[in-house]
Amino acid sequence: IADPWLTQTNIELMYKKMGDEKKLELQKYLVDRWISEANNSSGIKKIFHIEHALELARNYGFNDIVEKLRMELQNIPDSEMDLHELSVTTEIPKENIEKFISHFSEVDDLKQGLIKIGSYGPPSGFLKENIEFVENLSKSSPLQFIVTRQVFDSNNIPIRAGLSIEENKQIAVIQHETMGIQLFSLFGFEILDRLNKKFGFNDKELLISFFTTSLIPQDLAVIISDAIVKYFHEDYYTSALMIIPSLEAIFRNMAREVGIPIIREPIDKRPGRVRGLGEILHDLIGKMNEDWRRYFDNALSEPLGLNYRNRICHGLFIHPEKSDVFVLIHIVCNLRLMEIKRPNNHSGEPNK
Repeated sequence: IADPWLTQTNIELMYKKMGDEKKLELQKYLVDRWISEANNSSGIKKIFHIEHALELARNYGFNDIVEKLRMELQNIPDSEMDLHELSVTTEIPKENIEKFISHFSEVDDLKQGLIKIGSYGPPSGFLKENIEFVENLSKSSPLQFIVTRQVFDSNNIPIRAGLSIEENKQIAVIQHETMGIQLFSLFGFEILDRLNKKFGFNDKELLISFFTTSLIPQDLAVIISDAIVKYFHEDYYTSALMIIPSLEAIFRNMAREVGIPIIREPIDKRPGRVRGLGEILHDLIGKMNEDWRRYFDNALSEPLGLNYRNRICHGLFIHPEKSDVFVLIHIVCNLRLMEIKRPNNHSGEPNK
């Protein structure tokens, strides 16, 4: 049969009538059929076929084939991706930009400026409005939500495929949130530059005092202050490497305060471990403002978002720009304004 999908359908229908040995033989044939289809394809189509073969091999327990396909997938060069860059431009009146930046920089001291920065947002927007935007987009341009949406990260690694209209809408919401963060970051570093020219960021004791709160212990405030100094020395990579673990520690403090476990205990031979930042941010659903939680998640751990924590700490993004590190500083400034609200029932939730 020429069409591999028809081949797969026919084989799956035949399973019930066959013994285990024959079933295993057909499963191997089906995986090989998709690998052959991939070898005869190029670009996104080739990647899709490899991914499908990998999924089948994983489901059937062909671990040796799984590893081989993973290696092949990650070694596809950019030149074979058949990707084309599309860009759009929009004009924002200069006076509007100046008014926006001046809102943060026309303050009496550095602390006021940092408080204004932390108070702004969330830059990713408000979830209800973002969902409405995507719903309207799906009505005006339905085709992009009907077809499979293949999403790659900045290293051209496939991270998700939208296989239904609802999945494509979920992806679109996250991408819309990401765009909002990126737009804010392009203006944000100019805000910090103006504050630096006006007040300077040289008073380390002032910065340590400002960032020390009930959620941010002094030792973390020291690291954050040093990271901001690195930022103004244009050492953005080091600055990010200092801020990200500090943010993770702050969120662990927050989780502990609101009753979310931050560890997983050892079970049998499996050792105990600290729960990942993505897990903790997910468990904060219902414990804090959801619009802000999604912003933190997008910026730090969402694979479809900016995902700075994983991309930088895993060595996938070693040249962050000024605007990237500004997002991390903005998150620190926002967390600096948070406190744990303790209702009468002794449960807690982060509050601004």
